Amino acid sequence: MLFLILIALAVPGTHNQSSAKAGFDDHAIVSPRRIEWTTGKGEDRDTTVMIRPVVTGLRPSVLERIHKELEVKRILGPSYVFYKHRQMFGLDYRVTHNRNHILAITFSWNAYFADHEKGVVFDLRDGSLITAQDLFREEAVPELLKLINQKLQAELEQMIRDYEGKRDIRYALKADNSPLTFTAEDLVEFQINEKGITFFYDAGFHHSLQWAEPEGRYFFSYSELKNFLKPGTVVSQFVE
Repeated sequence: MLFLILIALAVPGTHNQSSAKAGFDDHAIVSPRRIEWTTGKGEDRDTTVMIRPVVTGLRPSVLERIHKELEVKRILGPSYVFYKHRQMFGLDYRVTHNRNHILAITFSWNAYFADHEKGVVFDLRDGSLITAQDLFREEAVPELLKLINQKLQAELEQMIRDYEGKRDIRYALKADNSPLTFTAEDLVEFQINEKGITFFYDAGFHHSLQWAEPEGRYFFSYSELKNFLKPGTVVSQFVE
């Protein structure tokens, strides 16, 4: 009885996303799983909090595909070695969309003194990870890359104009990757909502130069993307 009362009184936190009115195929139930790593003793005691999403509320075949993609090794990529050896300084996530048959999650973490973000988007009709190849016409990709790169270059130019520090930002922007350009290889991470698609760009700077990295988040509305999108995709419902 106490267990049932606790469930009835539970209030969803900032991580939880669910809707009683929508069907399971329309949305997922996402709950946080908290893991704590503690090192040191007394005044030197330090706790690192790792929060991962637990996805439920969908058909078993759909959940199986999603759970596989959400394995921490897949999410962290090269940063997994720091997780494995407990050298990360926090892991968290936020649900950016959870309806219309789309589940979008953005992960953030700090490893090797550098901040990282990774976006994943799922088609809840079958649990598949949505890729750029699923959404965009192949022949239209070069023009799309050109438009995204224009926003990247505009951000870099604005950074140079606004910078007032003593360090050489022009040199920093070229030190690790010259020149910074959005290419087809960068068309792998993005986020989706009912308004449009945000493309992620990671300059990959060493942590000592991270102060000079562009934010690398470029939003396009569906009206801007209409001519690039394939018909009949999961985002077609948003295109007028």
